[in-house]
Amino acid sequence: MLISSWPITRSDGTGPIAGTMIMGQLLDNDRLARLRERTEVMLDWRAIDNSADIATALQAPLNGAGAGSMRHVSTKDEIVSSGILVDLFNTPLLSLDVRTPRQISALGQSTVNGALLFLALAGLIVALVAWLLLRSIIVLPLEVLARHITAIRRSGDLSVRLNQDRADEIGSLANEIDKMTRELQQAKKRRLAQSFKAGQADNAAEVLHNIRNTMTPLINSIDRLRKDINVTAGLRVGQAVDELAGDECPAERAGKLLQYITSAFSHIEGTARSAGENLDVASKQARQVEAILADQEKYAKMTPVIEDLSLIEVLDEAILVIPDAALPQIELALANGVDHYTVRAHRVGLLQVLGNLILNAYESIQRSQSDSGRIELSAATESVENQPMVRLIVSDTGCGFDENFRNKIFQRGFSSKQGHLSGLGLHWCANAVVGMGGRILAESRGPGQGAEFHVLLPAA
Repeated sequence: MLISSWPITRSDGTGPIAGTMIMGQLLDNDRLARLRERTEVMLDWRAIDNSADIATALQAPLNGAGAGSMRHVSTKDEIVSSGILVDLFNTPLLSLDVRTPRQISALGQSTVNGALLFLALAGLIVALVAWLLLRSIIVLPLEVLARHITAIRRSGDLSVRLNQDRADEIGSLANEIDKMTRELQQAKKRRLAQSFKAGQADNAAEVLHNIRNTMTPLINSIDRLRKDINVTAGLRVGQAVDELAGDECPAERAGKLLQYITSAFSHIEGTARSAGENLDVASKQARQVEAILADQEKYAKMTPVIEDLSLIEVLDEAILVIPDAALPQIELALANGVDHYTVRAHRVGLLQVLGNLILNAYESIQRSQSDSGRIELSAATESVENQPMVRLIVSDTGCGFDENFRNKIFQRGFSSKQGHLSGLGLHWCANAVVGMGGRILAESRGPGQGAEFHVLLPAA
C-alpha cells in the first residue's frame, strides 16, 4: 500500500497542527491497469525483498535528492526507464519499470513537422496574397502608366488620356500625366501653327526680297524707255515736212529743214536701239520674276505635316465660324460618337476645310429663306481599298442643289453665291483633302432639300 500524509494547518501554513490527513491506495493489479490506461505506457513494478535485487546502476533512490535515480535505455521501438521506490525509512521497497513506445515521440515529431509545414504554407499563402494585392494595387497600374507613355512615345498621339479614377498616389500621378500630355498637346498645336506661319513668313520674305532685287533693273529699264519715248515725242518732224512740202519754202530754208529731218530720224534710230535694249533688259527681268514665282509655286505644293488629330477637337474649333447671334435659329448637332474618332491630317488645312464646309452650310440655310435650320456633324469608320478611313458628314437643311450643280461644285472658280464669294472655295478644299490622302464628295436630294458633304480621311 502507498500511503501519503499531510499536516492540517491554516491556509497560509501557520498555526498549530490540528491533525493529519492520511490517504492510501493499494498497489494492486487494478491500480496498475488504471495507471497504464491513463499514461498510455507499459508500467510495471515488483517488490524488493533485499538489497541484492537492486541493480548496481540504481545507487540513488527514485525519490531521493540526488541525480541518477532513473536509468533510461532507448531502443528502436521504445524507451525503457528503470528506478526504485523507497519506504519512509529510505529502504528500497519497489522496483519500477516504464516502457514508453517511440510512437509518442514520433507523434510529437510529426506534430512539430506539421506545425512547421502549416507555418510554411501559411507564409506562402500570405506571400501570394500580398503579391496579388501588390500587383493589383501597384504593379498593374504602373504597367498601365508605362504602356501609356510608351504608346505616346511611339505614336506621338498626345490626345490619348488615362482617365484613372483613383484616390491614391498612382491616381494623382495618372492625372498629372494626363495634365502634362494635354499641355504638351496644346503646346504642340501652337508650335505647329507658329512654325507654319513662320515658314510662310520666311518664304514670303525671301520671295519678296528676290522679286525686289529683280524689279530694280526692270524699273530702271522702263524709266529709260519712258525718257526715250518722251524725247522722240518732242521732235517736230511732221511740222518740218509740212513746211518743206509748201511751194513758198525758200531753198535755203528747205536745206535746213532737210538737215533737221535727217538729224531727227538719226536721233529716232538711236532712241529705237536704246529702247530695244531697255526692252530686252525688262523682258529678262520679267522672266526672272516669273521663274521666282514658279519656284514658289513648286514649294507651295509640298506635302504638309501630317499628324494624328482628334476629330472632336478640330470640330470644336471649326464651328466657331458660325456667328453666335445665328445659333438660336441654327441648330448645330454633333452625333454621338464623334469624339471617338482620330484621323491623320494636316491640322491647319483640315481646320480650314471643315470651317469652310460648316460656313457654306450656314450660308446655304440663309439663302433658303428659312427662319430656322439644322447643321449636323456625324462620323463613321469604313475601309477603302483595305485602308481604314473615317467618313465625316456635314449635312444641312439649306437650299440643296441638282445633279448639274453637283458635277461643277468642285471646279475651279465655280460658286453658287451669285457674285458674293467667301471662304476658301470648294475647289481648294478638294485639293487640300486629296493632299492629306483623302477625298471629298457632295450629295443632295435636290433643290430645297439640303445637302451633305462627305470628307474621307485616313484613320489614325
